[in-house]
Amino acid sequence: MKIKNYSQFLKEEKGWKDILIGGLMGASMISSSPVMSQSSQVPSTSITQVKYKILSRVEGPIGIQSVTNPHLDLVHGILGSKRLVDNFEKRVSDELAKLNKEGYKTDVSNIQIKTYIKGGKIFTESSCDIVESEDENSYSIFTTRGSIGDNFEERHDKQVEGLEDRIKSTYGGNAKKVKTFTISFLLNGQNISYKQSFFVASRNMEIVGSDLNDLRDKLKSITLNQSIDLSSVKVDIDNMKVSYKIGNTKVTNLSIVFDDRNDLDRRLDNIKLKNKDMRVLDKGNYNKYQWALLAII
Repeated sequence: MKIKNYSQFLKEEKGWKDILIGGLMGASMISSSPVMSQSSQVPSTSITQVKYKILSRVEGPIGIQSVTNPHLDLVHGILGSKRLVDNFEKRVSDELAKLNKEGYKTDVSNIQIKTYIKGGKIFTESSCDIVESEDENSYSIFTTRGSIGDNFEERHDKQVEGLEDRIKSTYGGNAKKVKTFTISFLLNGQNISYKQSFFVASRNMEIVGSDLNDLRDKLKSITLNQSIDLSSVKVDIDNMKVSYKIGNTKVTNLSIVFDDRNDLDRRLDNIKLKNKDMRVLDKGNYNKYQWALLAII
């Protein structure tokens, strides 16, 4: 059953008064500090070390859990869990979707997470940069997998084995691992560790219409001012479907033109006079109509 928020879950689960803080807390660590593997040290965010063009900065909600709770899943669950409505995975995914809608080609970089103990509570913080993608993909999906406690490494590794291929199959685009962390903290004199991996994926965009008019209207609306990989555009006219990937060419929109008077080529010439950078991506016949898919640039 979904819960409304992290606070409610904790109160219902154990009756604790722990809360979920919706922003990073600039508190110093008292009881212990996270011990990370060398490969997972928190990277510097100084200007001289920023490699990519940063589009946005995302901070995850802070997870807070009592040290008396024997079930530690929520220590790393705040990074991404179906049990929580608000978590780091969701916030990053929402920001990627927002920037993609604005026409940006996106990727995720500079992921930072830390877990520490203060005042009888376990805190987990997270953040990352949304950056301009430098490869052929726009990564619009952000997801994470992790395990904590006994045999955490083995359980984590089983979760992520083959995950990139499964993500690719689900979303139809590319997928890659961004970062893996191994984080440890002392709890009542015992060393507790978890291993967490983060992945991004691109998806094939699909626009489906009920008929040619509906497909044309949806194309104009949905692709307005989008950056598209024009070589990826595919038309399935029998099913009134156009698919494409986010890419490097910003278009005014994609548009489908159709004609039942054998006059399509003349119409395309007239459109070209008003839009010199127009490109015909595909053309064909459907029932009594000639049609052409255009990129208006």
